Amino acid sequence: MLQQYAALYAEAYGREESVTELIPAMLAAFLESDRSFVRSRSTGK
Repeated sequence: MLQQYAALYAEAYGREESVTELIPAMLAAFLESDRSFVRSRSTGK
């Protein structure tokens, strides 16, 4: 599935990125979009 994501990324953005380059950005985006996680970090719990 990661290879498929990388292929779709290349189509959408016009440049190829390796899966190892995409994973950190994907993980950061996921963590930033997790409202419970973001809320718990801002309250220190």
